[in-house]
Amino acid sequence: MTFLVIDGQGGKLGKTLVENIKKSFPHLEIMAVGTNSAASDVMRRAGADRVATGENPVIVACRSAQIIVGPIGIVIADSRAPRDGKFTEKIGVYNPNTNPATVDLNFDRALYWLEVGAQPTDTVKNILSREGVLLMKHLRVGVKRGAFDEATCQKRFDEWKQAKTAGTEAFAKKLADDKKAAAQKALEEEKKTNEAIAQKVAEKKAAAAAAAKKRAEELARKKAAAEAAARENARRIAEAKAREAAAEAARRKAAEEARLAAEAARKAQEEAAAQAEAKAKAKAQARARAAAEAAKRAAAEQAAREAAAEQAARKAEAERRAAELKAKMDAERSTREIAAAKKEAQEASTLSSVDRMLSGGFEANRGRLPMPISGSYRVVSHFGQYHVEGLKGVTLDNKGINIQGKPGCVARSIYDGEVSAVFGYGGMWNVLVRHGAYISVYCNLKSVSVHKGQKVSTRQALGSVGSDNILQFQLRKETAKLNPEAWLGR
Repeated sequence: MTFLVIDGQGGKLGKTLVENIKKSFPHLEIMAVGTNSAASDVMRRAGADRVATGENPVIVACRSAQIIVGPIGIVIADSRAPRDGKFTEKIGVYNPNTNPATVDLNFDRALYWLEVGAQPTDTVKNILSREGVLLMKHLRVGVKRGAFDEATCQKRFDEWKQAKTAGTEAFAKKLADDKKAAAQKALEEEKKTNEAIAQKVAEKKAAAAAAAKKRAEELARKKAAAEAAARENARRIAEAKAREAAAEAARRKAAEEARLAAEAARKAQEEAAAQAEAKAKAKAQARARAAAEAAKRAAAEQAAREAAAEQAARKAEAERRAAELKAKMDAERSTREIAAAKKEAQEASTLSSVDRMLSGGFEANRGRLPMPISGSYRVVSHFGQYHVEGLKGVTLDNKGINIQGKPGCVARSIYDGEVSAVFGYGGMWNVLVRHGAYISVYCNLKSVSVHKGQKVSTRQALGSVGSDNILQFQLRKETAKLNPEAWLGR
């Protein structure tokens, strides 16, 4: 769409129009035409896209422009001349863009042309009526007819002019008062809005502080629990080691007692044998047998004690190993829990509330996110390691998936987010979009339609896919690579 701004004066009004239009509609083209070079130059410096000077450019530009703004000239023209032809005389300018409308009129020339028979259009007639030209013409007719003299004529016109001026000033004052009241009201509303925003921000900060305090308390609780578990495990290990040492001492004591008992039995047997030689053989043999039986019973009892001591030692060792294994597992579990709590606290402190909302919404749509390419498609390469067809023993690793679309397909965002990077590599473009803690990557684009820092919505086009119609798409959570097919819907 083309705006045509026309200024036939010094360019001040045209400059204001160009600046306001550019501010409100930056995507529109503005064609500025001045009836003199000074006006054209002022509008060019105000930001007009194209500038021309002269009456002919005004006529030509009006034929193609969709919207025309600027002051309107009041001219005297021959009714037989073309509508866009030359005019006889310019007697004023009418600017409807101000409130109230501004009129710069040559009163005497306008009255002259009316008196010689010029026929005004309806719009010009209303302008001449408001400026008093028609009234003066009517009063001068009365003078010509002798109804009153020139002094009375001028007096009546001056009275009307004063009343008109008073009314105009009152209207202007009312407009100024209304504008001031509206500005005051807008200021108060803006103040209330800012106070509401400040209150919400304070509430969010308080909620964030409370959540951070709760996470810190939970982390401290987990650390305390881990330390208590470590102390308990250390106590159990110490007790198991003490039992093991006691069992080992008992085993050694039993072995020593068995050795001493065997030595005593041997000596008793030797003594019995010596006595058997000195006394009766039968009686000696009986005592020898009794001593042998006693030694045998003592050996059996000692063997039983040794077996019991060995079993107690093995049990103590097994208990110690079980306690050490439990301590190790508890320490590893505590380390994992503390690391997870620290990571959660770090993410909570680094991610804004908007990022956390985006991450939560993104995770809630797992398996239902739209495809990152428009139109029909086909996944030609999947995530992870794969064998290259025709090359035996060659394995490659795909960090995402390759999607083949139809000619003219475009890459599109899979969720609401913010463009975090746009860069070129190897003659192609790559776009990264952050969705809270998640990042979607779009590679192999021949052109892009977004810029860094731009907010994008779900399914918004990011750029055109390369000439081979293959989009290389990756999905990450911070630095961790994710399988996109597990998140995308079909």
